[in-house]
Amino acid sequence: MQIRGWFLLFLFLAATAPAQETPPKPAWTREVVGALNLTQVNFSNWTQGGENAVSWQIILTGKLEYQRHAVKWTSSGKFSFGKTKLGKSDFRKSVDEIRLESVLNYRLNPYINPYLALTAITQFTAGFNYTDSGREKISDFLDPGYFTQSLGFGYEPIKEMKTRLGLALKETITRNFPAPYADDPATERVEKTRTEIGMESATELAAKLSSNTQLSSKLEMFSNLKS
Repeated sequence: MQIRGWFLLFLFLAATAPAQETPPKPAWTREVVGALNLTQVNFSNWTQGGENAVSWQIILTGKLEYQRHAVKWTSSGKFSFGKTKLGKSDFRKSVDEIRLESVLNYRLNPYINPYLALTAITQFTAGFNYTDSGREKISDFLDPGYFTQSLGFGYEPIKEMKTRLGLALKETITRNFPAPYADDPATERVEKTRTEIGMESATELAAKLSSNTQLSSKLEMFSNLKS
């Protein structure tokens, strides 16, 4: 009887003990992913054509997200740079991108979210156009630089996929290379900046395939609605 009494007392205390509260989900989350790709092709005693090649590429992506109640604020960045050497030629830039984005969403329902977005795109170093006689410098850091502000509605059917569509204001700035990025060939004056009003669309897919593998894809479009 004494054992049964202690057992019943234990059950009573376990049933009446206050449930442990689940710790709240942190408002801020962050993510950083880096990658280094190196490729080399070397031919020896090969009679069917082709040239030796070496290429390398560095990619760094990061995301900082704040979510509290119906408000979600996501800021992300992508930085990529790489070069390629083909045959006896010098190394040439193959990829060069700086992309920053900040999106503020307000969740009306599980699917539709009004948003405000800011996007900035440019490059790290000078870009060149190569010809048989040499190379010509055609771009540089913030030359051009693209800045887009947009307002519209987002749609998120599943956690891994989201898309948005809205009105946008796109600004293109240049310094030494206004043409063909900002200059209007129809005018005599050389314009170093261009402002366009139009529509913006962005669709993003981010699926985690395993603990160390992630599939990411993003499609962005802008139209000034002029033919």
